[in-house]
Amino acid sequence: MKWLSPGRRWAGRAPLVVMALVLLLTTAMSLVIASFVHAQQENRFERETSAYTDAMVARLSEYERLLYATRAAWRVHPDLLDGPDFRSFVTGLELQRQYPGVQTIGYAALLPPGVDPGPLVSRLRQHVAADWTLRQGPSPQPTRVPISLLATTGAAEYRAQGYDLYSEPVRRAM
Repeated sequence: MKWLSPGRRWAGRAPLVVMALVLLLTTAMSLVIASFVHAQQENRFERETSAYTDAMVARLSEYERLLYATRAAWRVHPDLLDGPDFRSFVTGLELQRQYPGVQTIGYAALLPPGVDPGPLVSRLRQHVAADWTLRQGPSPQPTRVPISLLATTGAAEYRAQGYDLYSEPVRRAM
């Protein structure tokens, strides 16, 4: 081999050099393409999550406006604590059309410690339902928040009416 000319030596190694260059270029191109694909997927993920986040924020804003409207109605018309008037108010809100997903709107009265619930109970029995009762859950508290009024959009479920929200640890934590 010592007697071969330098050109012949390179000619024998040329396929090996070409193959090494092809492997090097393939590896480089794979890394470049992988980074482009990763960036594209990252942008797509960000775009999709932003769209869902914006839609969720918009929907929650609608529900927040519903809560503010209901609170404003109670401040202006305290007589809405009458069962039929409250149901009429909720019917006028067109919940199924305006606020899809909202099934019930209710009012829960805050009774601080030491406040006798008797006047509230008698008023609710007079204006909401004659059998309205205050019911407590597994861990009663000095502060009570009974669900006083409910108005539903579909089949009425009034089992929650009268239930003290603070007497359940999970709801109290909210």
